Parts: sequence; C-alpha cells; structure tokens
Amino acid sequence: MKGRKPKTPEQREKDGSKSRPSHEKNPPAYEPGKPDCPEHLDKEAKSEWARLCDRLFAAGTLTHEARSTMTGYCIAWSLSVDAYKHLQKYGAVIVAPKTQWPTQSPYLNIMLSALKQMNSFAAELGITPSSRGRVQAVKVEKEDPKKRFFKVVG
Repeated sequence: MKGRKPKTPEQREKDGSKSRPSHEKNPPAYEPGKPDCPEHLDKEAKSEWARLCDRLFAAGTLTHEARSTMTGYCIAWSLSVDAYKHLQKYGAVIVAPKTQWPTQSPYLNIMLSALKQMNSFAAELGITPSSRGRVQAVKVEKEDPKKRFFKVVG
C-alpha cells in the first residue's frame, strides 16, 4: 500500500480527529463465516490457519471471501518458519563452497521475503494495528420472515 498508513480509531481519538475515512461509510455486506482450509497446505500452515481463523471469526471480521488472502498469509507463515529453522541450524552467514568466502544465507532472503508478504496479507485481513481501523466487524441484518407475508396497511 502506497502512502501514509491510516490511523487506528484509538490514534484518531487521541489526536482529536473526528474525520473517518470515506471507505468506512458504506462497507460491502458479506456474511460472516469460516472458510474451509485448503488441503494443499502443510502442517505448519494448517496450524496457523486454525489459530487465525478462530481469532478473526471471534472478532467478527472473517468471511468466506477471505479464503485466498488467508491462504497466502498461512503459506508465507509456513515459509518463514521453515526458513527460520534453517537459519538457526546453519546461521545467517555461510561459506560458499566454490570460493570459500563468507556469504549471506539464502534462507535469510527467503525468511525476509515471506515476512514481507505476511505483513501485506496481515494488513488486508486487519491484523496489523494500522489496518484495524479499516477493517470492520461483519454485521448482517437478517430480514424478518414475517415481512414477506404481512404488510402494514394504513
């Protein structure tokens, strides 16, 4: 996302700003729900999916439409965990086999790239502090079934 990050509601209240971003006035109405976890995710990604899915659903910000965003976040999480384990095992600096010169471990680049991707997915899901103000809880108003059959006349 380019530009300055939007302020959280707490920051706006602290600063005394009453203005709200225009996109918060008429958010699209999606029905809340827990999307199904994709089968192709590995064990680490599925574990993160279960943890995140429960928390976002409890907060009222999760819909079925967020499946692909959550999938990307969980894959990036799994990659970062795997790369971090390799970094712990081999270190951030390795010796290149041909030249015998110390060089940066490729796992460091993998981990940093995955963390960057996680951060962008997290902003879309409303997990980061600055994105919480943009993501609103889903409140779907159910129509009263009696309205279909009874009309108020008069």
